[in-house]
Amino acid sequence: MENLSLENLIETFKKDFDFIKSNKEAFVRQKYIDPFFKLLGWDFNSNDVIPEDRVKISGKPKAPDYCFLINNKRQFFVEAKIVNVNIKEDKDSALQIRRYGYSAKLPLCILTDFEEFVIYDTRIRPYKDDISNIARIFYCTYDEYSEKFDYIQSIFSRDAIINGSLSKWETENKVKKGTDAVDEEFLKEIENWREMLAKNIYLRNGEEKIKVHELNDAVQRLIDRIIFLRIAEDRNIEDYGKLKRIVEGKTTQNNLPFYSHLLAFFKNAKDKYNSDLFDIDNLLPHIIIDDTVLKHIINSTYYPSPYEFSVMPIEIIGSVYERFLGKTIYLTEKRARVTDKPEVRKAGGVYYTPEYIVEYIVKNTLGELIKDKTPEEISQKKILDPACGSGSFLVNAFNYLLEYHLDYYKKSENIKKAIKENRIYEYQAVKNYYKLKIEEKQRILINNIFGVDIDPQAVEVTKLSLLLKLMENETAESVDLLKHSHLKALPRLVNNIKCGNSLIGSDFYETKEVKQRKLNLTDAENKKIFTDEEKREINAFDWDKEFPDIFKNGGFDCVIGNPPYVLGRETFDKNIKSYLSNFYMSYCGKFDLYIYFTEKAIKLLKNGGLFSYILPNTILSNENAIKLRKLILNSTNIQIIKSFNYMVFQKAQVENIIINLKKGLSENNYIIIDIFNQFKIKQSDFNKSNDYRFNIVLDDSTTFLINKIEGKSQYLGNLTDICIGIQLGGSEGNNFKDSYIAKSKIDSSYKMVLDGRDINYYFVNWSGKFVKYGNWLHRKRDEKYFLNPKIIIRQIGVTPIATFDNNNYYTLNTIYNIINISSYSLQFILAIINSNLGKWLWSKKNSDFKSLFPKIKKTQIEMIPIRTMNLTNPVDKKKHDHLVSVVDQMLEVQKKYHTARTDNDKTMYKREIDRIDNDIDQLVYKLYDLTDEEIKIIEEGTKK
Repeated sequence: MENLSLENLIETFKKDFDFIKSNKEAFVRQKYIDPFFKLLGWDFNSNDVIPEDRVKISGKPKAPDYCFLINNKRQFFVEAKIVNVNIKEDKDSALQIRRYGYSAKLPLCILTDFEEFVIYDTRIRPYKDDISNIARIFYCTYDEYSEKFDYIQSIFSRDAIINGSLSKWETENKVKKGTDAVDEEFLKEIENWREMLAKNIYLRNGEEKIKVHELNDAVQRLIDRIIFLRIAEDRNIEDYGKLKRIVEGKTTQNNLPFYSHLLAFFKNAKDKYNSDLFDIDNLLPHIIIDDTVLKHIINSTYYPSPYEFSVMPIEIIGSVYERFLGKTIYLTEKRARVTDKPEVRKAGGVYYTPEYIVEYIVKNTLGELIKDKTPEEISQKKILDPACGSGSFLVNAFNYLLEYHLDYYKKSENIKKAIKENRIYEYQAVKNYYKLKIEEKQRILINNIFGVDIDPQAVEVTKLSLLLKLMENETAESVDLLKHSHLKALPRLVNNIKCGNSLIGSDFYETKEVKQRKLNLTDAENKKIFTDEEKREINAFDWDKEFPDIFKNGGFDCVIGNPPYVLGRETFDKNIKSYLSNFYMSYCGKFDLYIYFTEKAIKLLKNGGLFSYILPNTILSNENAIKLRKLILNSTNIQIIKSFNYMVFQKAQVENIIINLKKGLSENNYIIIDIFNQFKIKQSDFNKSNDYRFNIVLDDSTTFLINKIEGKSQYLGNLTDICIGIQLGGSEGNNFKDSYIAKSKIDSSYKMVLDGRDINYYFVNWSGKFVKYGNWLHRKRDEKYFLNPKIIIRQIGVTPIATFDNNNYYTLNTIYNIINISSYSLQFILAIINSNLGKWLWSKKNSDFKSLFPKIKKTQIEMIPIRTMNLTNPVDKKKHDHLVSVVDQMLEVQKKYHTARTDNDKTMYKREIDRIDNDIDQLVYKLYDLTDEEIKIIEEGTKK
């Protein structure tokens, strides 16, 4: 039936071609292009297809003709043309749709007049002089539709898109090297602006006139304002080209500098928008900027730039700004320079939270908080990000609230009231398509969204991001309607987004060390305890004073975000360290910032409030998070722990989890554990260990079996001496590997050395490397750990991977060395560690949801239970010695297997290894007097 309809469409077009050529684009869209996409399953009476009005700004279309969406997310654009345009050859039309797709970060977009149909790869940056076939991946004419329709349908039909056709195409068609996505290119652009402005302002204004923090502030404000105004132009809220006319000298007849006219534009914007974005301060009006600098910056935002701000998502601008904020301007004697901030250097870079992570956190906190609630009820809910950065979490939360409110008002029983109360209006371009009024969006933003950041530039960027989200889909008409209202186009966010140190309040100045500092000062010095620079760096922030109404009502309803992970050991002075250690109950000897941000979030929540952060998964098991885990278990209900089997932040060497909490404790709370699938465990199970480790589920039968095994055992730490191997370099670990590792024994100081990858079950596969051993090593370790028979265990492993060594290998710090201080044989201990029972026990006691590079800790090895044996008792002695002899067999057969030259020999030895392995398992089961049912539990739990 669809093919027949397509054929009719083609035949009609062919028959009426001369008539069609004399009609306008709207006719072609209505009669041919719309039906074509209906054949692909798109409903033009739904919110999945948004056709734009052909409003033009100075001859420039303001948006693509069609935007196709799934769940309110753009999938692709279609740009329609009149039939008279030669689409195959017209480079202007190609550039237009490519700029739209590139700016929106969409993989594919379509250009068509129905007579011709073109698909462009819009990941590739467009340039002014590109010919029309650049980035074109498909072309056909209308008389080829029948033949080509299956291909078009496989990518662009609604069903195909829902099933991931665009993602699949993008994965299968990698973009060429050297082609950066729009966010990468735009980041380079604004970083260039910052450098130009910083150098020019400093050159023209001098050190005596402008200080470094003022310079950073001035540059940030200028960039923010230019970006906002350019976006407003492209969205038809401001007169298109006004900024360009300023730097072209076309706005006035006088010879004032461009910057003077720009300041006048800012003043008008202040009157129009009434936003703190355009506040008149004592800094910007008094600086000088050269015309050439402003001209370059502003012109770079107009055609032929690749950026089309009318379609660029706020999320892209946020991701750009997140990385932009990782650098700062600093001053030398002669010039201004830009460099990474110290905390960014320590962390190894800026890591923008992926959008899907932000969406997951918002949906599972804010989504639950407002579920089935009315707008009046929601207006009382306060959502906070206490380390808001560029504002990605707050923008997403704001967007979630906007979509919820619109869906609520669109319900048949609410729609009339919502229109009457000026909450929504009907969008003229599409029947039954409604939008929130700008006044309603302002109300939601002011009532619900709050953020804090220590970085003044981050605070300004968060405000900008929220205001841009507010202005999304607005027009000049909707803004002009506010002229007769007490409201302005933009709200002031000074009471919502604040600059301060989320972790340190003004009580910082009363810590013991600070008081001592006061006592040691002279009377003259005592008048000025801290310099202005020190105060800016500390930036003390009192939550109850900054948000008094919120704390009168018990606190925030929802805290979300991605706090800093930076270890403060090297960056904090002793006063800050003292404050954190005295004022945070989660202090446990170290200064991992995420720990304190998590405790602070719990304190900021009202009872029943919801919390969710993305955090390093070390929170689940590390010793320095013991007190935080105790706080969580004793004051909140854990709702979700979500782990990942991949790196969320690709360039960061950190594994992450998302943890959702509800403040307040209830009995019998069950936690959703989301790893590869979901299951539930009882929160009280986490309280069973001394270090409150968040382990995998321990049901009653598992707990009974563990207790039985441990009741017949003593811990390995009491029987052996354990030490990790050599550390070559300093705090950077093995950075000096090339200096100390060789492939031959150069002199007597070089020793045979093993790395973790050389260790297998019951076998050492030495790679032929030597280590230069001596005092030059960062940590050389006592040679007793190398020159005695030992068990060696790889540091990385889901369960311990261990073998026996009596060849005096030295080891690197990827291996634990275990030497004997008991009467037990090391082979006896090794058998228990490598047995099914040992693996099962480890997985139950030590699992912390890590799925990548799980690290084994010394404290965990020390707690391995080893069957207590009385070796003066003949029965125990016989069991002990029998197990030792079987392990010796295993060690010997493993050598034969790994040195075998034929496949037949390998097969023979592999069968023998499997047989001996099973013998070891059975002997270990007997050591612990396990029943058949208990053995079944272990074997079921260790199946691969």
